[in-house]
Parts: sequence; structure tokens; C-alpha cells
Amino acid sequence: MLCQCKQTSSLDNTETTINSLQQIINGLKPGLGEYMMQLEYHHDRLKTAAEINNIERVSYETEELAELPEKIKLFHNKHEKLQAKTFTEWTNAYIKPSLKSIKDAVLTTNQTNIMIATNKLLITAIIATRQIRRRL
Repeated sequence: MLCQCKQTSSLDNTETTINSLQQIINGLKPGLGEYMMQLEYHHDRLKTAAEINNIERVSYETEELAELPEKIKLFHNKHEKLQAKTFTEWTNAYIKPSLKSIKDAVLTTNQTNIMIATNKLLITAIIATRQIRRRL
């Protein structure tokens, strides 16, 4: 009987430790606002690179932008607005096609095509954001 009490106490301590560590981990995760700032930063860098026809930088910034929705879902999969399938719909309907058009434009190395595709990304993101806000 005495052994069982010690074992239960040990399990309680382990569970408390796990919960405490989980809270620390959750505190270290970037917030949604930080991801929005990253989106803005990479979009600004993308636009600047497109304006000066820096193809390598355009490619890099496009890849960075493509990774952000996945990071958001990975770290904030329990966030109420990300639970809705609208986030995935938004990514698939607006972000992915816009980034693909930028990648396709980069292959042509035509600065005008790259600028058009870059501006399309901004416009579609604004439209998509408004549509999501209406749904949620």
C-alpha cells in the first residue's frame, strides 16, 4: 500500500512537470501577429526585389512567403480562426496560386511579369482577408 502512494505521487509530479514545460513551450511560440509582420516584411522585400529585377531575391522571398501558412497552422492549429477550413481554403485559393504566378514570372525573367504577379499577390491577399472576415 505504501508503494502505491509513492508511485502515484511520482506520476503526479511528472504530470505537473509536463504541464509546466508545455506552458513554457507555448509561451515561446510566435504569435499570429508575428507571422503577419513576417508576411508584410517578406512581401515588402519581394516587391523591392521585383522593382530592381533581382530574380534570386524574388525567388527567395516567394519561398519564404509560401512557408508561412504552414508555419501558422503548425504552431496555431488550435486557434479558433484557424480551426475553420476557411484558412486552408484561403491559402489554396489565393496565396498558393499567387505565389505560383510569381514563380512562373521569375522563369521568364521579365521584370514586368514579375511586378504584375507581385502586385496580384497583394491584391488577392486583401480580397481574401476581407472574405475570411465575413465568414468568421
